[in-house]
Amino acid sequence: MIKQLKNKLKHLDENTIDVFKKFIPTTMVKVGGVVFGFLISLYLANVLGADGLGVIELMNKITAIVIVFCLLGVRQLIIKEVAISYLKDNWERIGYFIYTSIIISGTITFVVALILVFSASFISTAFSISELRTPLVIGSIVMVFQVVSQILSSGIIGLKRIWQGSLIDQTLSLVLIGVLLLAFYVFKINIDIVATAIIYAISRIIVLICASIYWKNIFLNKSYNLNFDFKLVKKSLPFLLLAATGIIASNIDSIMLGWLSTAKNVGLYAIAFRLAFLSVFFLNITNAALSPKIAEMYANNKLKELNKMVQNVTLGLWFVALIPLIIFVFFGEYLLVLWGEEFRYAYWPLIILSIGQLFNIGTGAAGLTLVMCGFEKIQAYISMGVIFLNTILNYFFIISFDVTGAAIATTITLAIGNIAKLIFAKHKTGVYTLPI
Repeated sequence: MIKQLKNKLKHLDENTIDVFKKFIPTTMVKVGGVVFGFLISLYLANVLGADGLGVIELMNKITAIVIVFCLLGVRQLIIKEVAISYLKDNWERIGYFIYTSIIISGTITFVVALILVFSASFISTAFSISELRTPLVIGSIVMVFQVVSQILSSGIIGLKRIWQGSLIDQTLSLVLIGVLLLAFYVFKINIDIVATAIIYAISRIIVLICASIYWKNIFLNKSYNLNFDFKLVKKSLPFLLLAATGIIASNIDSIMLGWLSTAKNVGLYAIAFRLAFLSVFFLNITNAALSPKIAEMYANNKLKELNKMVQNVTLGLWFVALIPLIIFVFFGEYLLVLWGEEFRYAYWPLIILSIGQLFNIGTGAAGLTLVMCGFEKIQAYISMGVIFLNTILNYFFIISFDVTGAAIATTITLAIGNIAKLIFAKHKTGVYTLPI
């Protein structure tokens, strides 16, 4: 396999080189986010314990799922359409997609946030975690800021400013959270669950301010009209199904752990998941760089070049996924203790989830290819099947094996879902992402 990788690297095509050029700065941004993310989790785990960390994780996951529904699937639609419009120098169409998305999704989010605020007590009771109420209220209040930031970051990625969009999308928020936690520590302000939720909220407000300033500068010398049209909702609905199924599939394990188990186990699982999916940020980076490229090349019927590009990228990702698994098998338990002695019990979930990550990365950009080539409904249907299977498996495995059960259920569904995407991508688009 190493020899195959060397031969591939010697004959990289222009499109692959272009992706890797975007990959380098975006990687630096993502690495910074990963570093801050781990430092934040280390600090919070030691300050709040597994229980407190579990509450913060549940707050973030609940609001993340709600936000996806409020966005109506416009994020992937924006990336796709902005990339095509940018190629044609159609700034009026770009302005239309962004402006309409902000108005529609922003309004829906405001209404849903109010509902979530008033139902926070009921939700915390349903999870049997009373400490969840106040953080959930705080997280709900800033959802509008997150929605607008994500819309702007999608537009920025569509304009092929990949690392800038990635910075706004997630990394900047993590950096700000780290800085604020440090400020609280320096000024000896008590950091509890509520204070942590407030810090998260402040960071998200600042991110929106930064995203708005950057977007305004992009359009500084461009002439365009801000059109508004509800027809965008019709176009985005297939992407909503796709985005909703994706976010639910990636969070259902933690949500069900909070429901069927305890906040402590949610905290243990969160760290195992974070470590196991360490390499997923490389997949996210390449997907961000590939998204506009795939849409452009498929639209121009450059299937041969497209196949070559995605296969070269996938081959490199295979090696990226193997390294963490080997490290975790031999040193995983020692790494987990850094978060606290109680996190030692997350060793087997860590190993199992790492195996699942091999399937996630090993199939490359199969799911992304379906979306960018106009087969987002198929991707959504696959994700729906994954959610159904994952929910059933999580229920029975969590009851039987607790945290380890959640890891087993997630790994099984990851394998089945990604293999299905690979098969359908080949059948529907003619693009085969595996380099074999």
